[in-house]
Amino acid sequence: MASGAVTAVGSGTGQTIYAMVTDRLSRTEEGRAALRGLDTDPGSPEARRRLRAALSDEIDADEEFAHSLSSALGAMTPAPQ
Repeated sequence: MASGAVTAVGSGTGQTIYAMVTDRLSRTEEGRAALRGLDTDPGSPEARRRLRAALSDEIDADEEFAHSLSSALGAMTPAPQ
């Protein structure tokens, strides 16, 4: 995830969200394993599922983090088409 996601999210708000997510997930073994799995095989549906589950657990456990992440996502502007 670390290598491919930065390219995918670009700069600015996307990088902020990436940093928020990776910082939060790196605090737990489940989160670190999810990040490693996606970094190893970014196309893996199982790796993506594990990352979503780990992030969902963090959001459910911390209302302040959930609000911060929601606010950052709301600040993103759609890419021009």
